[in-house]
Amino acid sequence: MARPNKNKSDMRDKLLQVRVSEAEYLAFKQAADSAGIQVSAWVRQQLRDATRRQLKAEAKHYLNPEDLHQ
Repeated sequence: MARPNKNKSDMRDKLLQVRVSEAEYLAFKQAADSAGIQVSAWVRQQLRDATRRQLKAEAKHYLNPEDLHQ
């Protein structure tokens, strides 16, 4: 049985490439392993959290931080 289609807003169709040092990558991997998730999931989670904090601190209303899905 096929997996159901995701909602358009839940689709991950953008690619964000970031260069990091070996030390940074190893730290990210260690944190991800500790959380029991993949590095990409851990990085997404950290970026979402940082985005929410930044937008809340700046009181930006053009993007609702709550719209950033898990």
